[in-house]
Amino acid sequence: MILAGAIVRMTGSGMGCPDWPKCFGEYIPPTSAEELPADYLEVYSVKRRQKNEKLASYLEQLGFTDLANKIAKDKSVYEEENFNVVKTYIEYLNRLIGAISGFFLLGLFIWSIRLRKIKPSLFWLSGFLLLAILVQAWFGSIVVSTNLLPGTISVHMFLALLIVVLLLHLEKASSVGSNLNVQIDKTAFYILGLVLILSLIQIIMGTQVRQEIDVIARNLGYADRSAWIESLSSLFLVHRSFSLLVLGLNLWLAFHMRKLRFKSSIYMGIVAILLVEILTGVVMAYFEVPRLMQASHLILASIALGWQYYIFINLRRLQPI
Repeated sequence: MILAGAIVRMTGSGMGCPDWPKCFGEYIPPTSAEELPADYLEVYSVKRRQKNEKLASYLEQLGFTDLANKIAKDKSVYEEENFNVVKTYIEYLNRLIGAISGFFLLGLFIWSIRLRKIKPSLFWLSGFLLLAILVQAWFGSIVVSTNLLPGTISVHMFLALLIVVLLLHLEKASSVGSNLNVQIDKTAFYILGLVLILSLIQIIMGTQVRQEIDVIARNLGYADRSAWIESLSSLFLVHRSFSLLVLGLNLWLAFHMRKLRFKSSIYMGIVAILLVEILTGVVMAYFEVPRLMQASHLILASIALGWQYYIFINLRRLQPI
């Protein structure tokens, strides 16, 4: 699901379907503009405006006045894109994968009901997972209705990572014993916790940088890709330097855990992923932001974070040396 979302962003297909949950009012979208009404751009702009006005009123009641005004009054929110069959079906497949994932989680929750008295953690984790993907789907509709408003995509990504975290906890609760039956000292335990926090901060900064690139690319008509990186704010430099800190701490952990009889290949795998992750960032910075690197960069970051978290939850209850 995260990979599908990355491909959507890589290809600029986020508005391939201007409505939600259907796509151009259909469960299976059209294949040509001739199948749409002549005024379809205006029709879907009006529908999104009506939805956003309701959302803005709720946000204003909660005290988010500036955000509410931006959603309700920003003209860029209501700019429609001409029908593009490739972008439409990329976005449609993204939603389809999300729907299939949702049905699997629904089945998982139903199956867990019979275990609620035997092992309640499985029932509650399955319930939280189902709730998380429903919230993710709903928020996906907000991303569309606000025309990929900066900030919404970062929240969308954060919710996806939350689903990964809940899945890892469910896998842990479903297992008999730990697959990583080793002891670590307090220093390694706290450094691993720090690495997780820093990795999450790094991913959030990365989504903010990507949002800046989206705005720059749109302003330049998706041309002159060599100017995209040069136009970024200082956040890009912080994000780039921060990656070296994350890599350094992970290298320390890899060698430290090797001394504690930890399978070195397990943590060295994370280091290898981070090295490739940094390499994809270098390629984007110096080779005009290749589209394939954009998706790879996001997926590698998600895998590294998930792998680190999996190790963390398998070690956290063991007695330190």
